This record gives sequence, structure tokens and C-alpha cells, in this order.
Amino acid sequence: LEETTSQTYVYDIECTKAAFIVVFKQVDKSGTLKMFTYGISSYCNSITPIVDFYRSGLIKAVIGYNNLSYDAIMMEYLIENYDKLIDMSAPEITNFLYKYSQKVIENSKYGVPQEYKTFTVPQIDCMKILGLEYGPRATSLKSLQFALDLPELETMPSDHAKEFLTYSDYNALVSYCHNDVRSTESVYKLIQGDTDHKLHNGKNLLELRQTIEEEFKLKCTNYSDITIGDEIMKLSYAESTGIDVKDLPRKGTFRSKISFKDCIPDYISFKTKVLIKLFEDLKANVYSFNNSKFERVFKIGTTEYIQALGGLHSVNKGEIYKENDLIEIVTADVASMYPRLIISNNYYPAHLGEAFVKTFETLYNRRISSKKEAKSNPKVAAVVEALKLAMNSVYGKLGSSSSWVFDKKTLYSVTLTGQLSVLMLIEELELAGFKVFMANTDGFETIVLKSRRSEYDEICKKWQEKVKLELEFDTYKSIFIRDVNNYISVTSSDKVKKVGVFATEKNLWKDKSMSIRAIALEKYFVEGVPPERSVKASFSMSDFF
Repeated sequence: LEETTSQTYVYDIECTKAAFIVVFKQVDKSGTLKMFTYGISSYCNSITPIVDFYRSGLIKAVIGYNNLSYDAIMMEYLIENYDKLIDMSAPEITNFLYKYSQKVIENSKYGVPQEYKTFTVPQIDCMKILGLEYGPRATSLKSLQFALDLPELETMPSDHAKEFLTYSDYNALVSYCHNDVRSTESVYKLIQGDTDHKLHNGKNLLELRQTIEEEFKLKCTNYSDITIGDEIMKLSYAESTGIDVKDLPRKGTFRSKISFKDCIPDYISFKTKVLIKLFEDLKANVYSFNNSKFERVFKIGTTEYIQALGGLHSVNKGEIYKENDLIEIVTADVASMYPRLIISNNYYPAHLGEAFVKTFETLYNRRISSKKEAKSNPKVAAVVEALKLAMNSVYGKLGSSSSWVFDKKTLYSVTLTGQLSVLMLIEELELAGFKVFMANTDGFETIVLKSRRSEYDEICKKWQEKVKLELEFDTYKSIFIRDVNNYISVTSSDKVKKVGVFATEKNLWKDKSMSIRAIALEKYFVEGVPPERSVKASFSMSDFF
């Protein structure tokens, strides 16, 4: 290697019983790319060059995918055991490393802490930054290759446990590792906003984390957005209470029973028999481990609704609505519903006290007051985004038994207050003769006579004053509904909103199989193009996978 200054590299490791391969791909500002491949197998033994390069000081940082849970650990293990390995044959080395590799994989699978916490070279883990490690968001590099329409999707060319690889097998494994490095590089570009993916284009997650570290003194390079939000909330609460972060409660408030009537504010009330009965039924319910479900189906006007602990939504099937000279289709959404409910109703986890709400409100107010400046100042924009992450983290963590803010009474207080508040407004609109045809959690759609728009607005205004929430409005030219979670709409300003099966831009962890269907449906409903024409016009094979 001729480099005399440190560089950043994308890297990947493949470890089988018969081969250990490490590939580094240099990415510099000029766009010049250099790839270095090191292997240990029956055909080569590069253990010394691997260790020398990794410890040379020529590596500023390495970028990987899941590297903090695998590749970085394997490199530390290799370095730690180098003096022992140097005297072994190549097959002995690969077998030695393979056994540890399987242990690392098993530990990661079952959440067992890994042996190494610090690393020879700084690590950037794209998987952790994107929050694609666990649960429903867990996404492999292979799945990302498909999600990002990368040109080469390869599967492992040989079994990990194979005792011997032919020279052809070995070269295929090297090629496979090269492809993984190129794919990881594409993901690295994505987290910097250098991507065609519409949900990530222009959003530099590394710059965001750098600004957060400067502003909040939080080292968060490899934190997901959810983790960043939670950590900012911890730091802010600790600062406002004078408690050291390490002394914050590690567990939340566990309750054997929760009476729903204690979760509902006094301003909630209804006028119609259906909702009065629903309200009384709800207040009579007590949550416990043996009684953890609540679901009711009812009608307001001609629209059917389902209320459950997790949310409120209408029941819609195959409906189409369009504006005309007499009517407009008005959509209304509650702005920042959960944060506003927490603040206005003084909801807080019992073990954290009112100081939690005060901290939460301080962060919320700072975010709102900074929004205008954020439009012209990238650093302020990053702070505003960080504060949004903190706001959003709280609601999700309230129901997580492993979280420091866990308190299901607080969670249900927020959700039920939100549901019932929205129901109050829907009821008022229906009583005034307006048809609310769709609703979901914090928003709803209404058919409004243009001659009565001011009356609609006045009802909404009074509601906002009563419940201390704020609505944001728009109008649709048309909306095509499969059901409440799957629809496509066109606003009066020609913005197309696509939800569920109609979405053509999906989060990275979402299944984008047969995306031609969503493309064809959008063309049909928005532009009137027959679906078969869109299918024939597509030249992208990935649209049909």
C-alpha cells in the first residue's frame, strides 16, 4: 500500500470453515476507488498482511453492514490471537476462526453480549444507523440489495461448513464478498442522502449525528433514530432534574390493573346514544394481564368504526370520492397529537414525576420555535430533527417493558384521550350534517358542501380550543380507497398521497415485491392510463419481482 494518510474504507468479511476473506474498498473525495482483497485458504495465507493493514494507522474508519455485531468482532479476535495463528497452517486458521464466527453469530441471535466493546479502528455500522437490526424492521443486506434495486443480487455460493473449497469455489466466494462490499457502499451513500430512494434522498444521517453530538454531547454515530431520540430524552431529563444519567431508573412503573376511567380527562363528553354507551362501557373497563383487550365496533352516521386500545379507525371497502362544483373533500390531521396530549394533559410516567412533562414541554417548545430558522440553517434543521426524534421516542417507549419510561397507564391515557377527542369532533360534524367517511388515529376525511365550509371550520375551531389540539387541513380532488390502510389520493395542489399497497416508495424494511402493481395503479387512478399499458411500458425487471 502506498497511502501515507488515513482513508475510509467499506469492508466485509466472509468466514467459512475453509476460507477467511476480508475485502476493503477505499472511497475518497475524488471518487477514485481502490479495492484490497485478503484471503486465508488452501490457496493463500494473508494473515500477516490483514493484521498489518488493519493496525497500520492508514484506516480512518471502516464502514460495514452489521459490522459492530460481526465483522469488527472477528477482526479483534483475529488480532488478539495473531501470535498463536501465525504458526498454524491456513486450514487450521480458517477452522479456528470459523468456530469463533459461529459463536459470534449465535450470541447475536440470542442477544448474548459480545466479548469486544472497543475496536482497533473506528466503525460505522449502516445497519444500526438505519435501525434495521431487530423486530419487524430487521433487514439483511440481501433484502436491501432488492429494496434499492442494486444490479447484482447474489446468494452465498458455497456452504459455510464445507471442509474444502475448489479454486473455483474460492474465487466465487471472493466475488461474492466483493459484491457485498459494493452493496454496502451503496447503503453508505444512502445514509449520506446520495441516493435515488425518495425517502432518503438528500437526508445525510451522518451529518445529523455529527450535529447532535456537538449540540447534545451525545456520541451517536451508530445509533438509530429511535435510540437517539430516547438518549436525548434521558440527557434532557437528567439535566432538568439534576440526576446523573447513570442514576436514571432502569425500569418503569408496572401495574397489575389500570382503570380506564382514570386515563380520561374531564373534558371528554358525548351527545349521541351510541357514543355515550361506548364511553360508559370504556370507563367501566379495567386493564389487567387477564383482560388486556378492548375492541368495539359502532357507527356514527353511515360510517362504521372500530375502537381498540391501539387505535381508532373507520371500516372502508372499495370507495371512491371526488370533488365537484358543490362539494369538497376535506382532510384534517391533528398536528403532533401525542406530544400535545402529553403536555396539555400533564401525562407522565409515575416514577418520573411532573419533571418529565416539563422536560418534554421544553424540548417541544424549542423545536417549534426553531422551525422557522431551520428552513435556512442546516445546523438548526438538524437540531429540530433531533428534537422530533426525542418527541417521537417517548410514545413508543411508554409501552415497552424494558424502557426507562414504561408506564402503561400513561400510554393508555395518551391513546384513549386522542381517540375520544377525535370521536368528539367526528360526532359534532355528523350532528351538523357533515359526512365523515374515513378516519384513522389522528386524522379524518369529510365531505363538505362548499357553501358550508365556514361552518365546518367553526366546529373544528371550537374543538381545537376545547381539547387544546391543532388541526392541519388540506383538500382532495379525489381519493380511491381499498380500505383505511390502503388508498391513493390527489390533493387540490396535485400532490399524490399513496398509502399501503398504493405506495411506490417504501421504507427499506417493507416488502416491495411486484412494485409494478403500485406503479400501474397510480398511473390508472391519477392519470387514467390503463394498467396493461403501464405493465408493458416498464423496462425494469425488479418491478416484477
